[in-house]
Amino acid sequence: MDDLASIEERMRMIVSRDVEIIKKELTKNELLSLFKNNKYKIDKINENVPEGNSSTVYIQGDYSDFCKGPHVPRTSYIKTIKLLSIASTNYRGDVKLESMVRIYGTAFLDEKSLKAFLKDREEAAKRDHRKIGAEMDLFVFNSERAPGLPLYTPNGAFIRSQLIDFMRAMNLENGWQEVCTPHLFKNSMWKQSGHYAKYKDDMFLFTLADGDEYGLKPMNCPGHITIYENSPHSYRDMPVKFSEFGTVYRYEKSGEVGGLSRPRTFTIDDGHAFLRSDQIEEEIGKTLDMIMKNMNVMLSGWPVSFDLSLMDKNKLENYLIQYKCKSCSHFIEPVRKSATITNIQCPECGSEELEPDFSVWDSATDQLRNALLSRNIKFKEFEGEAAFYGPKIDVHVKDAFNRSWQLSTLQLDFNMPRSFGLYYINNESKHDTPI
Repeated sequence: MDDLASIEERMRMIVSRDVEIIKKELTKNELLSLFKNNKYKIDKINENVPEGNSSTVYIQGDYSDFCKGPHVPRTSYIKTIKLLSIASTNYRGDVKLESMVRIYGTAFLDEKSLKAFLKDREEAAKRDHRKIGAEMDLFVFNSERAPGLPLYTPNGAFIRSQLIDFMRAMNLENGWQEVCTPHLFKNSMWKQSGHYAKYKDDMFLFTLADGDEYGLKPMNCPGHITIYENSPHSYRDMPVKFSEFGTVYRYEKSGEVGGLSRPRTFTIDDGHAFLRSDQIEEEIGKTLDMIMKNMNVMLSGWPVSFDLSLMDKNKLENYLIQYKCKSCSHFIEPVRKSATITNIQCPECGSEELEPDFSVWDSATDQLRNALLSRNIKFKEFEGEAAFYGPKIDVHVKDAFNRSWQLSTLQLDFNMPRSFGLYYINNESKHDTPI
């Protein structure tokens, strides 16, 4: 920390020189040559720049940096700066790799804005939940024995149980059946669900002596799916709604963990409802009512904001889409185009003349929107923010320092039921896929 003042002084001197910052695009080979003496840059270039492609560097005097940018045009655009703190970490967050030092800092357009930021930061430190939790004897963190893993004291455990009891009663009142699933599953489950491909670097994975591979659950959904598929369901049974106070695990890197806001394990009131497509609006509406009631009780009317995340119809490769054959009018099961799936053929006639059918997405999105509108809930729409498997509603709340926190998500999933072959018997005595 003693060096921060001298580093700041050096930064101000560079700012005062009004050095031009030049953007330059280089091929991968040129990038590798430029940074041949920097093994970290070489690593990043090989990871992020495919063969035959190019990327950008920003040049400031005799200093060059591999970066996508953007940067300010000249150093004089930076008006006021402040280095805040340092932290130790490891390269790529891997404790087996080199130790590094991370320096945190900020910049503003004027001194007044910086002072306001520092004042807010000081007030936030007084309200830091880690400080309050220690003072009230609510939880313990032990970086030597359980880094990033909270241990709740009797006081903390009492509050936690009261919160669970409150939500348990609300869930029961709204038709949610409580279940309990294991903390770990075989990796074959995570591969089938898609979590392994997307989250494996953030999962706790291990291999037993007999060679079986397991992972601590980062999500509860595969367990609920396993319970659903264990029994037959008729359209009259729908919706089937499971809830669980499920403890999940995420391998947050050592330099990223931070109290209860970013731990390596946490318990969520997690629910999965298996619906017919015509039940989306009603069930989403009921869940919105639960969220609003919860927020009013827990946050005493503190403002809550809602976001509706939509697909971008100009980027079909990002989504799971049903297609219709122009030649024979056959509908193709939903598929997502990718680097390995570029051309889709009609299984009936072999034609590649297909057109996207947005009816499922449009109907689901309209039902989410109507559920919000019918309750006079103000919301913003964000095109392109939907998950590849369905649209969603995110619920945010701001703290006393205007920082936004996502507290709830209502996510439609068209993919998981198909990945596991889930079905119910519809009113024509045929198999239909739930949402």
